[in-house]
Formats: sequence, C-alpha cells, structure tokens
Amino acid sequence: MHLTAGMVYDGILVVLFLYILWRGWHQGMVSELVRLAGWAAAIVLVSMYAGPWAERIYHSFLERIAVSSVAKAIPPDVITALESGALAVQSLQEILNSLNGFFGAQTVDPSTVNNIITMFNQDAGSLAEIITQNVLQPVLISVCQVLLSIAVLEACLFISRILARMVAAHRRDTDSLLSMTNRFLGLALGFGEGLVSGYVYVFILSLVTTFFTTKWLSPEVLQGTIFVRLFL
Repeated sequence: MHLTAGMVYDGILVVLFLYILWRGWHQGMVSELVRLAGWAAAIVLVSMYAGPWAERIYHSFLERIAVSSVAKAIPPDVITALESGALAVQSLQEILNSLNGFFGAQTVDPSTVNNIITMFNQDAGSLAEIITQNVLQPVLISVCQVLLSIAVLEACLFISRILARMVAAHRRDTDSLLSMTNRFLGLALGFGEGLVSGYVYVFILSLVTTFFTTKWLSPEVLQGTIFVRLFL
C-alpha cells in the first residue's frame, strides 16, 4: 500500500487522540480536570492578550522588515509607471501576483490594488509602505496572533501537565470501585480533551496551507483525508 501525505496526517491525529484517551484513563479524573483548567487558562489569556500583543510585535519591528522586503521585490519601473499614470489596476495586480510565494498562497484582488493606487496618488506613503499596509499587515498580524496563541497554549498546558502528573503520582485509590470510577471519568474528560486537541492540530495544518501550499500539504490533501477532514 502506498503511503500518502493524507495518511500520515490521519495517523498523527489518531495516535494523538488515542494517547490522550489512554492518559485520561491512566491518570484519572482529577488529573484531567487539572489539564482542562490549563486549557481554560490558555483560552482566557489568548482572548485577552494575543490580539494586542500581536499588533505590538508587528508595529515594533515586523513592519519595517516587511516594508523593506516589499521595496526590494517590486520592480523599480512600477513606481515610474504609477507616477505617470501608465500602470492600470490589472497590470499592478498581475505584477503583485507574479511575485511567487511573496504573499503566501493568497492572491491580491482588484479592489485592493485599486486602493493601493488611490493611496499612492494621494501621497499616503511609499509604494512599499502602502502595499504592506493593504496586503501584508493583516496577514502578518494574524500569523503573530496565532503563533502567540500557540505559545500561550503550550505554556499553560506544560504547567498543567506537570501539576496533573503530581496529582496522579500522589493519588491513592484504595477502593476499587472509586478507582474505576475515577478512571472512567478521566477517560470521558480525555475524550473531550482529545477533540479539542484534534481541532487545534487541524487548525495549524489549515493555517500552514494558507501560506505554504505544496504537494505534501494543501487544502486538497487535507480534504482527501479520512479523519482530519472531520475537524475542518
């Protein structure tokens, strides 16, 4: 049987889900509650701070890097053509979309290009600054926000994992019925955590395909999976 990229992504998802189920059964309800508290803390922190932090990071240093990169990528004669009025919306759109991979997998639509030309004619900044503001800024801020969210999530889950292991290590269930109840409740909570983890995993895969589509990872590959597409 030929191993495909979709099968690999499905396999990772299944292994992740089964591992979380096993951990919930093994460590019990209290440990799973500690982990769910970590998820809750992460969600609160992300909702409150990820957006403002992402914008601060962008305006602090990413904006300068983006403007400089765009300025180097745009052919010099484009500015001359814009100043003389010889460059139409469609022409500029074709030039921007010809910069393979520069804007990721997205394409620049005519309305955005028209806005860029209007702002340039109104001396709203250099062409590189205007393109960055209209095309790259929303994308870069979104990417920063996602990366910060993942970092906060991992930090909260790391702390909750340590606490959960401490709880599991000190658990003493002398009653067999209580022990089995604790395990089954831990399994049920682990199922919920597995679903959440699956959505996070697939979300990251989908985000990557937005900017770096290859034959190994693309929307078509994800749609061709068995389990991953259930979370899309």
